[in-house]
Amino acid sequence: GTSARIENYLGFPAGVSGSELAQRAGVQALKFGARLAVPAGAVRLTSEPGRHEIELSNGEAATGRTVVIATGAQYRRLDVPRLDEFEMGGVYYAATQAEAQLCAGDPVLIVGGGNSAGQAAMFLSRHASQCRLMIRGGDLAKSMSRYLVDQIERNDLVQVCCHSEVVELGGERELETVTVADNRAGERSTVPARALFVFIGALPHTEWLQGQLATDGAGFLLTGRDIQDGAL
Repeated sequence: GTSARIENYLGFPAGVSGSELAQRAGVQALKFGARLAVPAGAVRLTSEPGRHEIELSNGEAATGRTVVIATGAQYRRLDVPRLDEFEMGGVYYAATQAEAQLCAGDPVLIVGGGNSAGQAAMFLSRHASQCRLMIRGGDLAKSMSRYLVDQIERNDLVQVCCHSEVVELGGERELETVTVADNRAGERSTVPARALFVFIGALPHTEWLQGQLATDGAGFLLTGRDIQDGAL
């Protein structure tokens, strides 16, 4: 829902924003008889043969013979000083039209080497005065789709900074500068940035299922052949 542009989804040859795709999915679900409860937080799952019950945060419960768990994830945050301070004034975890308007004409940094970071860089390059894409490794192709890597390489408005990590944030009430460390050369440099976009993965919202369903080391639910013997 927060992706600026999705270009590899079947049926949208010109691309579609994540928010528009999510909205269309909701309308289509309603058309086929789905009931939507928004907002409603799941807090507990109890099961017995042929019946599952999910307790909701409002005290109500939903029951069914089958449960589909798609509770999403929360964004991973950078481990740098003053991050909390700037999350209300320059640090973002999505690159939509709203964020693009806030940083129009200003220098921005994007952190991350996956498709979300690449899509954000392409989108923001049309609005920002300068767009830097920071990756810890030395090759975008290791974690990003080839079509997106090709677009970035052809885009003169996007500067890819390899072997780079954000170590400090500067500014008074709003973000003004970012200090970046070269993890290969051991050098540091401070660059102007009115916005920092962080796309370094996510943590799953599965804490309410711990001890009930099989998960991997990061907490993501296991399915199919990955489920170990004895797991629920």
